[in-house]
Amino acid sequence: ENHGFDGTTIQLVWKMEEASSSSLVRQSTPDYSPPPAPSPLVHLNVGGMKFTTLASTLQTGLAQNSFFVGLLSGRIPAYRDESGAYFIDRSGAYYEAVLEILRSRSWYCPPHLMEDHLLKELDFYNIDIEALLENGRTAAALPPPLTLSDRKLEELAQEQRWGDQKMRALLRNFAAVLFKGFRQ
Repeated sequence: ENHGFDGTTIQLVWKMEEASSSSLVRQSTPDYSPPPAPSPLVHLNVGGMKFTTLASTLQTGLAQNSFFVGLLSGRIPAYRDESGAYFIDRSGAYYEAVLEILRSRSWYCPPHLMEDHLLKELDFYNIDIEALLENGRTAAALPPPLTLSDRKLEELAQEQRWGDQKMRALLRNFAAVLFKGFRQ
């Protein structure tokens, strides 16, 4: 049986395969190198401040819904600056502290930053700080909540009572002057 092929077609296919295999041999020269592996480095531009860190620093120990896991997986749309760095329109000063927390897995808030703002930044990046610190290398804890001593509470209460007394006296004087004006 012929199966629809004649001798000319078979010779043409054989010549194409021969030419293709010889070109493959010519291409496999020492100049060939495999494509580069993705870089483990991540370049970030946060509020105009440039940062470079490892992808693993931004992903290890974080939930799949964290900002950085989403950014690096492509689930979160990314903006790039002119240098190709991921651009994040947030405070670079606070991100510097966030990055230090991710690197060290311990609490870090520089004195020039406000802890409540840093906690809000961690919340923006969807970083569960308590889980991160539990899984971290250190036993650091969150800063203790602000508490007032009994003495300070008593001082504030006294100031409030003094303020209330002062306000009542001012209102009495105002009422007296106002009432006096009506009587005349």
